[in-house]
Amino acid sequence: MNLDFAFLCDSAQEGGGKVHALGIGFDTINAAQVPVTYPLLTIVVQLRYSIAEAGDKSISIRLIDADGRDIVTPVAQTVPFPAPEGARSNAARLIVAFGGVNFATYGDYAAHVTLNGSEVASLPIVVLPASAPA
Repeated sequence: MNLDFAFLCDSAQEGGGKVHALGIGFDTINAAQVPVTYPLLTIVVQLRYSIAEAGDKSISIRLIDADGRDIVTPVAQTVPFPAPEGARSNAARLIVAFGGVNFATYGDYAAHVTLNGSEVASLPIVVLPASAPA
């Protein structure tokens, strides 16, 4: 199993074998004050797998603070990875949106994605004070 890509964005959806996303690839949130609520935080992951790796997989997604505490309820589910038809490999796309994510303090946060208990992606997020206008 190989990670093709993983990123944070404002919103995303899959259609026609493609991922369509807005506000792609940020890792910093500038906030005038904390706590700050981010309206919609979406995690996009694409995994490439072979026919030998097909089958049901346990997926877990956590958003954590610098101390490793969950800041939202973790997502944990079993996802089918169907055998590729007429090919040696296939792609599995995961798009998970968290609404109203509360960041209590300035500092480091991260999104962690695990597959069958092994981390496949770690996406850093830092919340910084917004710069004062010049």
